[in-house]
Amino acid sequence: MADETAPKKLNKGLIGGIIAAIVAIIVIIVVILLNATPKVVGKYKLAAFIDSDGKEQTEMVGLLTAFGGSYNIEFKKDKTGVLELKGGDNTQTINFTWTDKKVKFEKTADEEAHETDYTYKDDTVTITYDGSGMKFEREKQ
Repeated sequence: MADETAPKKLNKGLIGGIIAAIVAIIVIIVVILLNATPKVVGKYKLAAFIDSDGKEQTEMVGLLTAFGGSYNIEFKKDKTGVLELKGGDNTQTINFTWTDKKVKFEKTADEEAHETDYTYKDDTVTITYDGSGMKFEREKQ
């Protein structure tokens, strides 16, 4: 007769299956996190200029739009992007790379390359440089 007070041995196959399931779940989570698109990725249009006092100025955006101009920015998944400045028949594009907090604009014919801060919150990107900046809102699909 077997001793009923002795602890019962767990089936080794069951333990191996549980461990394999846990490892598979961890691998799936890691793959999802590595391939996740950062929230900032997308296209934005200019919503306001920010003056050196931190005040948002929207009047110039309306005037710019009235004359056929626009400022648009796109953050791409591969950590590159483009800032497009349109004014009448003229368009200028400035390529950039980005990290979680910085945007590094490439050198153009008019300006040297420079790195600046940006923030992302609630589908809004704010880029600041030397105390002033621009606020962009995500384009609605």
